[in-house]
Amino acid sequence: MKPLSQPDLRHQLVALRATKVKDGKGGFTEQWTEIARPWAEVTGLGGRESVMNKVLEGVTVVRVRMWHRDDIDAPCRLRHGDRLFDIRSIDDPFGTRRELLIVADDQGTKAPR
Repeated sequence: MKPLSQPDLRHQLVALRATKVKDGKGGFTEQWTEIARPWAEVTGLGGRESVMNKVLEGVTVVRVRMWHRDDIDAPCRLRHGDRLFDIRSIDDPFGTRRELLIVADDQGTKAPR
């Protein structure tokens, strides 16, 4: 794989992190908060079917490459338009803290705007 270059970064993503918010009833709800808007290269790697909540759904796997960031990690999600990606793995492929290589799933979830 060739090192990432500026012309490869054609997709602006929104990085989201889950935060707990009091629900007013003594408990908490999960809310996804924007933490960054990085530019990235997004490449489809294929798809599969998965049973989720007793329903067969299609899952698309993508590779995301972007400049290295310390604030994006596996518990985060990425949004691209109305597609929502759950991060499955994240790596610094050359060990130089120059770029991130992320594998994520798009489970057909439409992201709220």
